[in-house]
Amino acid sequence: MSLPGKQTMKNIKFKVLSLLSVAAGFLLMSSPALASTYKTTNKTTTLVVKPDASRPFVGHYSTRVKSRRIVGDIRIITGEGVPGSYIYQGTFSDRGLDGKGECIGDITILRRQIDRSGKMGAKVTWKVKGGPTCTSVGKTYVLDLVEALPSPDKKGDFNWNNSGTWLSQPLRYSTWPKWKVTSSDGELNCRDKPNGKIKRVYQMNVDQIEVNKDRANVFELSPGKSPWLLTNQGCYVRANKQFIQPISMP
Repeated sequence: MSLPGKQTMKNIKFKVLSLLSVAAGFLLMSSPALASTYKTTNKTTTLVVKPDASRPFVGHYSTRVKSRRIVGDIRIITGEGVPGSYIYQGTFSDRGLDGKGECIGDITILRRQIDRSGKMGAKVTWKVKGGPTCTSVGKTYVLDLVEALPSPDKKGDFNWNNSGTWLSQPLRYSTWPKWKVTSSDGELNCRDKPNGKIKRVYQMNVDQIEVNKDRANVFELSPGKSPWLLTNQGCYVRANKQFIQPISMP
């Protein structure tokens, strides 16, 4: 992997996205993928892992070191659950867009809870083993990332612009699929239309809110221009952090 030492890792802009296969890349446009998304705290690094029952599945990443951009591929071979975490292991290969510095090696992605925060994180380790023009053979690079759930706007609202999965950006065709109730009274009314009649009530710590299957068109505005989220039960909940929050995807 053609990267500088750990002391300069903060300067790296690193992005990783996971695809099932080359063919699956085309399917993403019509069939939104579920994925766990992680970023560094300074948001220069993004990692997306799509859990899949089949092995292997593949991934892709890119990183910019100063003015040089490096792209690579990931091949996840095994996945194993251990108490409190999940480990993916596989291989990677990368090279610069200039065609120089081709490196290969092993990659490990450890998904785990961060302290007592309740947030999930991913520790990603690249071990460089070789490559015809690689200058980093024998080096190891480690990045710690935190889960990147959708964040509300200044009003506390979730909407088309801030609630997509990372794989759907910037097209916004895939809204985050699962949410939980955060209402102060532990109940959330789901209405037949924005500000309409109550159709059902979701309970905190009991019900999980899943968005409508057509995740591209799940937000509607009330007459007062407040966003509402369409659930898979055909009713709408107010899309504000006072009432709902996104749930981690496995």
